[in-house]
Parts: sequence; C-alpha cells; structure tokens
Amino acid sequence: MSSRKKVLLKVIILGDSGVGKTSLMNQYVNKKFSASYKATIGADFLTREVLVDDRQVTMQLWDTAGQERFQSLGVAFYRGADCCVLVYDVNNAKSFEALDSWRDEFLIQASPRDPPNFPFVVLGNKIDVEESKRVISNKRAMTFCQSKGDIPYFETSAKEAINIDQAFEVIARNALAQEESEEFSGDFDDPINIHIENDRDGSVIMSARIPAIAVNRVSDAAKRQLDLVAKFVEEECIPADPVVEAQTGEGDARWEGHPTIIEDLKTKARALGLWNMFLPKGHYKESPGFTNLEYGLMAEWLGRSHVASEACNCAAPDTGNMEVLAKYGNEAQKQQWLKPLMDGKIRSAFLMTEPQVASSDATNIELDIQREGNEYVLNGQKWWSSGAGDPRCSIYIVMGKTDPNNKDPYRQQSVVLVPADTPGITINRMLNVYGYDDAPHGHGHLSFKNVRVPVSNIVLGEGRGFEIIQGRLGPGRIHHAMRTIGAAERALDWMLLRVNDESKKPFGKLLREHGVILEWIAKSRIEIDAARLIVLNAAIKMDELGPKKALKEIAQAKVLVPSTALTVIDRAVQAFGGAGVSQDTPLAYMWAGIRTLRLADGPDEVHLQQMGRNENKRGPEATAVIKRQRAKTEELLKEYGVERRQPGARIQHKL
Repeated sequence: MSSRKKVLLKVIILGDSGVGKTSLMNQYVNKKFSASYKATIGADFLTREVLVDDRQVTMQLWDTAGQERFQSLGVAFYRGADCCVLVYDVNNAKSFEALDSWRDEFLIQASPRDPPNFPFVVLGNKIDVEESKRVISNKRAMTFCQSKGDIPYFETSAKEAINIDQAFEVIARNALAQEESEEFSGDFDDPINIHIENDRDGSVIMSARIPAIAVNRVSDAAKRQLDLVAKFVEEECIPADPVVEAQTGEGDARWEGHPTIIEDLKTKARALGLWNMFLPKGHYKESPGFTNLEYGLMAEWLGRSHVASEACNCAAPDTGNMEVLAKYGNEAQKQQWLKPLMDGKIRSAFLMTEPQVASSDATNIELDIQREGNEYVLNGQKWWSSGAGDPRCSIYIVMGKTDPNNKDPYRQQSVVLVPADTPGITINRMLNVYGYDDAPHGHGHLSFKNVRVPVSNIVLGEGRGFEIIQGRLGPGRIHHAMRTIGAAERALDWMLLRVNDESKKPFGKLLREHGVILEWIAKSRIEIDAARLIVLNAAIKMDELGPKKALKEIAQAKVLVPSTALTVIDRAVQAFGGAGVSQDTPLAYMWAGIRTLRLADGPDEVHLQQMGRNENKRGPEATAVIKRQRAKTEELLKEYGVERRQPGARIQHKL
C-alpha cells in the first residue's frame, strides 16, 4: 500500500433517466454490467482509487436521479464538485437535447468559483447498437461540445466497456486540474461501494425524513452527510454486525484483540468523510462543523448498528472523553491523547462510578487522589468502566477526591488523566450486562493501589471535577438518546418483518391480522416520533443557549427515550415469541444494552426528582394565576347578573 497523500475528487454524473449513468459507473468501478439496474432514487455513489500523473486520486462518483421530479432533491449533492459529466443516449434525441438544461442547472446549483472554466465532460453512451438505429451523429455531438468551450467528448458503451477507462482518465485529470481538492492521509485497499436503491418506504433520501420543526436548521452540508451516514450504516455496518461477533473469539481471547472488520469499516468511513462528526460546531477548533442537532440526526442512524459508531470514530465513551480533552485539556494533553483518539488509533475509558458507594450521588465518589511532590497518588476502586477491557484502551479519565474536607461538596473532586498501563492498576473482572460481556470493549471493575501520575495530568485544575463531568455528560446524553431512537426504529423494522411473515401464520392468519398487533405498530410509531422531537428540542436549545441552559430538556430526553425504546423492543420481542429472546434476532441484545441507559449518567429517579423539584417551584406562580382567574370569574358573574349553575342543585324528591 502506498503512503503518499491522496486527493479526494467529487465527480457528478448528470443526464436523463435511462441514459446509462449507473451502468457507466459500475463498469468503471466494478467492471460489471447489468441490464436490469433500478432507476436511481435520489443519489448513488461509488468510489475508486486511481493514479494520475503519479498522484493517488480517490474519485467519488455521484449519480443523481435523472427524473425531473427528483432534481430539487439532487442539487444538494452538486456543491463541492470538481468535475461534471453529462451523459446522453446516442439513440435518444431528447436525452441529447436535455444536455444544455443539465449543464445550466448544474452551474446554477453548484455555484463553482469560475463557471466558464469549470470542467465538463460529455459521454455519448450506448454506441453498441446498430449504426442505422443511431439518432445523434458524432458530428452533431462534437459541434455541441465545441460550442460550449471545447468540452471533451467520448462515445461509450457501458455494456461492452468501450472507451470507459479512457473517458474517466480524462475526467480525473480535468478534475485534478481544478486544484479544489480536499487532501487527506490514509491507506485504502479497495474501492468503496455504497449502493443506493429505492428506500423501503419510497422516500428519496434520508434527509427528506428530517422532522419539519428541525429541517430549516439543518445545513445542506449536514443533509448530504446524513444521507451518507444512513447508507453507510444500512449497506455496510448492519451486515457487518454478526461478523464482528464472529471475529471476537471465545474465552479469554475475547479480550486479547479486536475484530479486523472494524478497521476495514473505519477505513471506509474515513474515506467517505464520516469521521469525528460529534464535536459540535462553534465550540471546538477540531469540530467538523456540525451542530448538536445535525449530529443528533446522524447519531440516530449510527444507533441502528452495533459497530457503526466505532466505525465512524463516534463511539462512547471516546466521544465524551474527546470532548473533555478538546474543551478542558491543555495543548500537551491534546497532543498526547486527543490527537490519537481523533485519529482512531487508541481508545479510552471514563472512570467515575464506584462499587462501595451510592454513585448516583456523584458527591459520594471517593477514590483518593493525593499530591506528593510532582505526582498525584491514586487509591481506590472503579467499576462499570466501559471500554477498559479493550486492548486498544490507552488512557483512563479518572474522577476522584483531591480535597475531601472542602466545605463545598462540588469542589472536592478533580479529574486526572491516567495511562492505562500505569503500575498499580488491576482489572479485577469484567462485568456482564444481562449475561453479555460486550467484549472486547467491556465494563471493567478496576483497583488503583498507589498509582502515580505527574501533576501535569490534572485536567483544568484541582476541584474542577464537577464542572468537567457536567460539560461532558450533556452532549453525551443527547448522543445516547439519538442512538437509542435509531435502535427503536430498527426494532420496529424487525417487528414489521415478523408480523408480515407469510411462513408463520398462527391460527391460519398473518400475525398482523390478529387483535392488538396493528395497535402495537401504531403506538410504536407515535412514541418513537414523539421521543425524537424531545431529543431534537434539547439539541436545538443546546446549540442556541449552551448545555447549561438546556439541562431540563436534556434530562427529559435522558429519561423518556430509553423507556420508550424498551417498550418498542419489548413489543417486537413479543411479536417474535421465543425467537425474540434468542440470538436469532438483535432484539435481546438491544434490550439489554438500552436497559443500562436508565442507570448510566444518573438513574432516571435522580433526574425525575430534580425535574419535579424544579417544576414544583412554579407552584406559587401557578396558584396565583388560578386565584386571579377565579376572582375575575366572580366579577364577571356579578357584572352579567348570572349565577353558577350546578347540575342537580334544584332537584326535589316528592314522596
């Protein structure tokens, strides 16, 4: 594999429906031809690496829908293009005459910096037919291209692979000449193929499903990214989930390595730009530029697959730990730990919960952190240390007490960075979740005995622990909630699979034809959509006012979403019967994992207690309002000379 820097080129392929755009792409990338491609709905893309003048080039080829009714949905993909390929069918005059319109539409929507010199290439496809049946002559096509500034022209056949490589070589050269490319480092072995066909419900692209209250707050770039995330998850990650488990191994070997398919998925995700999407816009210089709302929509799709979040370097606890380092870490800490985490080279764990105290009250956290000269010495225990079992876990972010006698209980704790290989750390055991070990990630029970780290490993300063964990947990709860929405959606998909299964008919009828089943489906749809709106509302408030001003909304999402998802999953399990609690569906594992979210980051009861107290503070105000309204009612009764009527007040029984 080459270590040279590569250039990413975005090429848009336009033309009427049926001219062979999809066939051309597949012939070039996969060396395959099919006579039965479905019409593209929304957009499809393939990726291929080529060498152009000794430069490594990754060509991302976008085939957008040729049907007029889909053009308004495809234009979002035009922007950032490095070359545009116009395709027509040499046997179809209408498709040739439409080239002008396609070219003009592209220039309007893509808004290139230098429209007159933007590179176009024209392909006259399907020349494999008999010459006598041809409608558009070579001369006519050449005249058109010359009139548009000598656009390069090729006559091609996707079916017989005529002039395909030659045409795309020129396309690559012309796109490269633009020098508008985005460079990135990395080694990628194989072409990346994300095949996009009709969505299950007939939707055009995933961004078309954004709730109406949020759609105007989502940028075009984020909508494009959402579409990529959705397809990457459905086409690559979900099929890979069983492979991850199969590669994890058995016994102690489950903790000694990690599935190789994960690294392959990470390579693909990074090549597609699906990397570190979680850092919110405007808060971190390392951010890719998405808001909490925008990433929340993407996180929903990541939640449909067990491996998707890690594939995109957006997995917990690393996301929260990277936010801690990005927001509170000094430059040395960022260089040592944040950079390799953002590169996906290492993993991390956040150590807060302790077995010997009621950790739902974070002021009880008591791991001892004492300063001795230029070192901190740590003694104590931690458990539910998620990620500690992974052999790639290199850094622990540890919360403990540096000043237990401080009168302010929220100034007693500090956060310290502890390399995972520091002497004195013992992993006592890995904890199971309803029997699942979640290897190699896992949830560790660790002991610290005279563990020493430099004082430079303190984050932000002594006594700042609560400030740090509050800054960490807010966005993390939104991420968890939206991923959980995605899991609920997938559970509903599985329920639909079962209730429409023709091979399993209890009492001679499809399951959907029995009693309460359709009601389950309807309730699940309503509950998922309502829960999503709660989370998006919290994300919007975080974006506009910051996490501290959105504590109520974050808590609402934290409490509502897991319980909603568990209800939906339970219905799906019930629909499957015995299979629902077995390894034959993902439902049992989903339920076990999501059940922990009612405890993680604070149990539901703590959040409900706080929300109840805060809501109850409105009691005097609500009472005063009702009293004023009652007094006004009495005044109006007198003014209009009427009395209240009480049903039955004048009934008299006669004996």
